[in-house]
Amino acid sequence: MKSELAVIVLNWNNWKDTLECLSSLLKQSYKNFEIILLDNGSTDGSVERIKQWIRENYSDDRLEYIEYERSSIETNNYSISPKDPKKTKITIILNGENLGFAKGNNVGIKYVLQTGSVRYIFLLNNDTTLEENSLKNLMKEVEKNPEIKVATTKICYYDKPDLIWNCGGEISFLGVRKYYFGKEDEKKCPAKNFEVGLVTGCALLVDVNIIKKYGALTERFFFGEEDWDFSLRMKKAGVKMFCIPSSVVYHKVSASTNNFFDKNSIFKSCIHYVNRFVNLKSHYNKVYWYIWREGYFMYIFYLFKRKKLNNQQALKAISIIRKYSNECDSVTKDIVERIRQEVKSL
Repeated sequence: MKSELAVIVLNWNNWKDTLECLSSLLKQSYKNFEIILLDNGSTDGSVERIKQWIRENYSDDRLEYIEYERSSIETNNYSISPKDPKKTKITIILNGENLGFAKGNNVGIKYVLQTGSVRYIFLLNNDTTLEENSLKNLMKEVEKNPEIKVATTKICYYDKPDLIWNCGGEISFLGVRKYYFGKEDEKKCPAKNFEVGLVTGCALLVDVNIIKKYGALTERFFFGEEDWDFSLRMKKAGVKMFCIPSSVVYHKVSASTNNFFDKNSIFKSCIHYVNRFVNLKSHYNKVYWYIWREGYFMYIFYLFKRKKLNNQQALKAISIIRKYSNECDSVTKDIVERIRQEVKSL
């Protein structure tokens, strides 16, 4: 029996949130799905804690799990057994190191494509939970509407479940992101599906044929920006993207990013804008990109002043962003760490 859906969840040193996410998935009213759980080289005992939780809470007649090393996926050197329709299947893939968000998830996407086991992939942040009927409503809508090949859900704040984080959004030509219904009461979101110009990697549904045709997440960025790039590629290809509001996800916004950035907001801002400028450098006309970026620096200066940096510190932070956005066509793990060290000197 083939699953209709593979839910891909990436963990890195955050087993508590991951267990809550998995528990939410295993309570879904929709059953024809499997879970691909990837671990990005956690050092907090995540993998053993997760496996222990599975053993203690789920009997063999309800759930089955199998474990692979990333190397076996990359070489396509593994065996796979058919899914038991009476069980939920969890495939645990050990990436062995912190590959970042896009590359880490892409290992799971590659596994799904190799096995040919599903029609749809659902990327889901590990710091999320779902309503009991979220997957059921999601799959109901894509099966009713063949034009839906890429979609996101209604995403609300975990600690304020009546408040919307986003329902997709749009990207202006000025490189500004707007989330639809952001920070509004969840009742203000339409009940019917609607088209969007931006989907978030927090909760991203995609038809496997779209990935086969246009590729998976870009690996040019170690952390962040991959959903912007994916959305821009979909728009250029004429692939419509939708929000399915009947499917609801609750997000612990910034839980994963704070874990990575150690709550250093200046470092986080520098990476964010280096990512954005490098990404849009590949989408914009070179002259327009340069003029647009220089204008954007005025806003960034204002932002850093609000973060209580003095003029010298703010200008130094902007010089870091300018240097790396000029020099780089990708923002690798090495570049991220170099920026981290430079920000420490501010």
